[in-house]
Amino acid sequence: MTVSIFHIGLHLDHPSIPVEERSKITKRLSDLKEKMSGAGYNYEIVYASPESGLEGFKSQLRMQACDGVLIGGGVVSDPAMTYFMEQIVDVTHEVTP
Repeated sequence: MTVSIFHIGLHLDHPSIPVEERSKITKRLSDLKEKMSGAGYNYEIVYASPESGLEGFKSQLRMQACDGVLIGGGVVSDPAMTYFMEQIVDVTHEVTP
């Protein structure tokens, strides 16, 4: 059975992500997706933000089996995103207890 991982993070054009970092982050995410897929994981990157909400993420969790959720560094490393991170955790527990 393939392990399924959702990696949820901010849209790369989110104002909290410095413009000069966006191409580096895009490359890192692409490399990570390739490595995870190569290792046999079903690895999917999901974009969300406090402004856009988590309804799309919620729907995806309902439609696809998921073994784990990885919260991206743009959310985890920013104290201003603490509430959003808690919302991600709450949605994950609500939909996939």
